Amino acid sequence: MKELLNDKKIMLFVILGGLGIVAIGSLMRKRKINKILQDNLNSAMGEGNQVGFDAKKVAEALHLAMSGFGTDEDTIYQIGQNLTDGQRSKVKVAYQEAYGESLQDALEGDFSFGKEDEVLQLFGY
Repeated sequence: MKELLNDKKIMLFVILGGLGIVAIGSLMRKRKINKILQDNLNSAMGEGNQVGFDAKKVAEALHLAMSGFGTDEDTIYQIGQNLTDGQRSKVKVAYQEAYGESLQDALEGDFSFGKEDEVLQLFGY
């Protein structure tokens, strides 16, 4: 009986440890996305080293938001709502070039239950 109890404790420890790793990974991913977007915002405002919109950086942020465990839907919605039509077009091209799949396919693969239609509209599909 003691061995079974110890096995359950070990199992619980492993599960909780795994959840902790996932949570830390999600937090690190969110920080990296925020850094990319903040740098791009500063750039667009003429602050920092670059001037102008960087579609590659926005594509990278979208890719990060869809990679790993789960999808950072809030970030994807935030990006989609803040892009102009011209910026959306540039991001679509940059995404395809960087990741070898269309942004549309990536979004459709990460969203479901009717949310994919909503998010696709945000990105002009």
